[in-house]
Amino acid sequence: MNQVKRFFSSSQEGPNFMAFENYYTSLMEEGLMVYEAKTHPNGTSVIEIKEYTELAKQKYKATPENVGIMEFVPKEIVGISIDPNSNKAKVICKGDYQKTPFFKIVRSRTDCKESKGVEKEVTLVRYDTGWRLED
Repeated sequence: MNQVKRFFSSSQEGPNFMAFENYYTSLMEEGLMVYEAKTHPNGTSVIEIKEYTELAKQKYKATPENVGIMEFVPKEIVGISIDPNSNKAKVICKGDYQKTPFFKIVRSRTDCKESKGVEKEVTLVRYDTGWRLED
């Protein structure tokens, strides 16, 4: 999780302001957040994230201070090891790390990069209704 910028302040005519307003508008149109833009009497404009939607909270673990900027997208299962003494299984899958729509709003520079063909181990738990990822 990465700390996000809740405010962006700039001259309204500045290129950064326009780019961020367009970016925040696209996040709002995707149903991920609500923002508010205000212009102060001195000409400075502020964009503030007001809230994240339930979709953003569930899919990207968004909180008022943090949001997921990278996500693992599994492509294939490499191995499965079921524990005969429990309702769990270890699964090794290969996939890609991809940027989420929130990648641009992190508070500081990040070393996170998209990468392909990464192996990751996850634990599945068996329930009466089927297998689910362990939190």
